[in-house]
Amino acid sequence: MKLTPSDLRFNLSGADLVIPSEGGLFRYGNGFAFQAGPTTAGFFVNLRFGGYPVGDFEAGMDVVLFDDLATISASNAVPICRSDRHVRPDGKKRVVVRHTPKGGFVPHGALRADGSPHPGAGTGFLVGQALDFPMYGDGYYMKEDKARDMVHATEVHHLAYDGREFRKIETETWGSDNRKELSGWMLEAPSLCTAITDGDDLLFPMDATQGDFTWGGGPNASGVARWRYADGRWGPVEFVPIGFSRRVENPDIVYDTECWQEWIEPTVVRDLDGSLLFTARGVYERRCEYMIKVWRSTDGGATWDVLFEVEDVRDESPTSINTTADGTLYIFSCPTDHARDQLCLWLLRPDRSGVEEPIMFRDGVKQFGPPPKGPVWFMDHPNGYTVRLADGAWHHLLCHRVMDRGEHGGSEPSPQSGFYAEELVTPGPAVPLWKFE
Repeated sequence: MKLTPSDLRFNLSGADLVIPSEGGLFRYGNGFAFQAGPTTAGFFVNLRFGGYPVGDFEAGMDVVLFDDLATISASNAVPICRSDRHVRPDGKKRVVVRHTPKGGFVPHGALRADGSPHPGAGTGFLVGQALDFPMYGDGYYMKEDKARDMVHATEVHHLAYDGREFRKIETETWGSDNRKELSGWMLEAPSLCTAITDGDDLLFPMDATQGDFTWGGGPNASGVARWRYADGRWGPVEFVPIGFSRRVENPDIVYDTECWQEWIEPTVVRDLDGSLLFTARGVYERRCEYMIKVWRSTDGGATWDVLFEVEDVRDESPTSINTTADGTLYIFSCPTDHARDQLCLWLLRPDRSGVEEPIMFRDGVKQFGPPPKGPVWFMDHPNGYTVRLADGAWHHLLCHRVMDRGEHGGSEPSPQSGFYAEELVTPGPAVPLWKFE
């Protein structure tokens, strides 16, 4: 059935998570929903530092559980990781920036299709990057050091929930001496979505490399990793590359480094016919930066083909593919020429040949007024996920952050800055993501 904009209902509100227990200039930002128990959901939600003259200064992340959209609160946040500062034995000061971890979780009480208990019920994982930089001033880093003096590590946080307490069990680090390699690819960075279930396994998009973890290294690829529960914890057992990096003529020069065209921040969903759809954000080539590109697999993720490409439709910003509570597929991103101060949904055409015209979801200037520090609102990292709550119903949540673009230059956070989770209601019957009874 082809939906129209009038078939969609957005329940918009203010920021759901703003200031964590640490207070100060910390702010919540990007967030990703997951199912924690039969009627309990949660957010993997990041923190960032405010008041420093550098962008993307992430500060770690929390898990926040809830069972009602009206009672989301930071008061019950569970800390998972924090950025930190340290001094090397040679006396040099360093800062470790922990970027937003994403991952997967099998809810407590989840059942297999045949009604037997899921072996990984009540457990999950998060994958994040720990980037070690020289420290400047009163404790910040400079993005230019990505090409000069950055040490990269990938961290895997193992999680558990027993219906009462959510906790981090341990943190596993993949560094230069124990890189996680699958079929010649070293797993590096997480997706822009929560993992989806595939039998007892979880399918989780990731970025990987065949080079090193230095800025501009390659070749790189964005693809889907299969994670499996064994011996009490989750681990990747397979990686299928989908979007490959490539050298281009007249390459972008970033931090004095020639950049390959790449696909990053991948997302994956399952269509109603069982096929898998995958997209990623193109960077370092204008045609790809403004394109929506979707791949499809009809054999469970073993092989992938390009389903469609639509050029000059979105801005140079994070992009995700998602499915609503009733199985409607859409792309979630920023439209062209708006510098991330608008967010739109593009429904996939019923025949999957492309996307419909964009549907406005959030217009920063119209809804919030001009940003206090300007020049534009920064609303990004959009993603969607469906959860079941205490009312027994399935709710599809549109998650994203809002910040004043001036905060990247050191301005204090604006009152509107924070993490937002808004509900999207569609007319069809819900397609449950998990079986509980």
